[in-house]
Amino acid sequence: MSSSLFAESINQERKTIDLLRALGRTTCLAGVENATSKLFTNLRLIEKQEIHKALKISYNSISELLKKKENHCHWNNNEFQELMGHLKRQPKPNSVAEMSAALETLVEDFKQLDQFVTQQNSSCCAWETVRQEILFVMDHFRKTTRRKHF
Repeated sequence: MSSSLFAESINQERKTIDLLRALGRTTCLAGVENATSKLFTNLRLIEKQEIHKALKISYNSISELLKKKENHCHWNNNEFQELMGHLKRQPKPNSVAEMSAALETLVEDFKQLDQFVTQQNSSCCAWETVRQEILFVMDHFRKTTRRKHF
């Protein structure tokens, strides 16, 4: 990845994290925090040459997942709209015929997060859990791209 793409990637990750945090204070986690504890445990297996592709998959998956959020509960609506606009501007993944096992797992983890929200009837607490999981993923990529200049 070129240095300008690398710098842009770090900026986009940071903005995504900041917008997610700006949605509002964390509430409700006690009841559902362990429900998704096995998701996103394989992020460290994503090879450095796959990080850019993994970020595209993540941005797209996050955007698609949050589009399903009908009410914002306690989330700041203006910040939510800004986050959705930010995600919409991110590069979309190309149709990938072959993906590594780590990228396939990433896609599957986002699908399971979507199923979790449905199983929880799109409750405010479920969405808060989703937000925390997304923050975890984005923070992982932020740390990885800062360590691995690719």
